Amino acid sequence: PSFSDEPTGVAVNPASGDLFFSDDVGQDQIYEVHVGPDGQYGTGDDSVTSFATKLFGSTDPEGLAFGGGKLFISDGLGTEVFVLAPGPNGAIDGGGDDVVTHWDTSSLGQPDPEGIAYNGDLGTLFLVSNRRKWDVTETTTQGQPGAMIELSFVETHSPGGLAYGPGSADPTQRVLYLADRGADSEPGITNNDGRLFEIA
Repeated sequence: PSFSDEPTGVAVNPASGDLFFSDDVGQDQIYEVHVGPDGQYGTGDDSVTSFATKLFGSTDPEGLAFGGGKLFISDGLGTEVFVLAPGPNGAIDGGGDDVVTHWDTSSLGQPDPEGIAYNGDLGTLFLVSNRRKWDVTETTTQGQPGAMIELSFVETHSPGGLAYGPGSADPTQRVLYLADRGADSEPGITNNDGRLFEIA
């Protein structure tokens, strides 16, 4: 998007259709794209608002997830998940009335959480760190550990994103999608080796 130099995560608010984008390169911002009256993304009647994550202590916003009326931000360098709930004004906007909580991820075995996804079936979260051959941790939305999804059968290099949704072959089956940025996310490497894994 034109408003972000490096969007690192995206989440949708299903109630409004608005999109949230995180940007962690110098800006440390969350952008919210408000879909205009035509109901189409990326057209002239959309509007964009933003807020700085440093206001509540997040200095490396990476992955985003939305569920249960809350926005979840995984902070890679801070090894935290920040949870934003709307305050009295009814919106998540980074203002002083947002209800912000956070919890540590390093104790869950996630030292650099870049990927986060909301499991709407169980009301839980999936987390993955940007480490080679790393596993996925499932937690409650308050950070209590749950299942560990062991990924030794997947040759990952730099996991950077998660999503939970309908399977590509069978939309009635829910699957976990894992984005791997590959080696080209490192300085000086230009090969395009990113991959997307679908885990049933």
